Amino acid sequence: MHLGAWFDNAYISRDDRGVGKHGILKSIGGKRYALSGLYRDHASELAIWIPARIKSLLDSKLGLVARLSKPEERLRLAEQRDSFLTFLQQGIAAQDGGVSFEVVTFAILKVYLEQFACRIYRDTVTFTHEGGTDISTDFGAVYQIKKLKITRRHEVDKLYAEVRTNFDADRIQDGRVVLIIDDISPECKSYLLKKNSLKYFQRADLLEIASMIKDSEDRQKVLRIIYEEFCREYANDVCARHRCDGQHCPILGKTVGA
Repeated sequence: MHLGAWFDNAYISRDDRGVGKHGILKSIGGKRYALSGLYRDHASELAIWIPARIKSLLDSKLGLVARLSKPEERLRLAEQRDSFLTFLQQGIAAQDGGVSFEVVTFAILKVYLEQFACRIYRDTVTFTHEGGTDISTDFGAVYQIKKLKITRRHEVDKLYAEVRTNFDADRIQDGRVVLIIDDISPECKSYLLKKNSLKYFQRADLLEIASMIKDSEDRQKVLRIIYEEFCREYANDVCARHRCDGQHCPILGKTVGA
């Protein structure tokens, strides 16, 4: 129905049209509601289907977290270059609103750039309104992450207009604003490069950077950062709903940040 919101906030506080739009409830007057006939008549089947569907949704959102919570699993993935890259590729391609794309990107760049004594920071979680900056650095550049496949020039114009709104022209012209996107067509690639030194990485570039991380311990660090960032990403929302202390989390399966 509306996973992610309390029932009274999502339905009862709205007018009758908002409550009934899913066809699950019908108004019987006076802010009172009843199950529609379809759902009432098939309640026994739904009682079996709904828990399984909720579990499937949680698994799709927390699957990476659960897998990487085990140090031995991180070690196993890190020891084999192909397994490591395949895992990262799956994370980047995950259809979860761009959360995995941003988290995996951050982990790859953080470990890679540390080899050159450069540090980057992901100060906020996904979808936070932070003026366009997804990753800040100690060397003056900022990274803005967009899980986009750009195939038309008007999409480039729209993206560039957003960047110009969030950052001053000098910073853009100095090449200190870097876009990280999923993919871009050859035509749009050349068109984007004309936009006043606006730099970008795409998915293939991220995987190439990841392939340059040779040391097994560094690969483990990438995977640990992914785990920690996913815990941070979901801890506020998930922990608030079952009222854990945000540290020993039964849903995330381990002490957050350990």
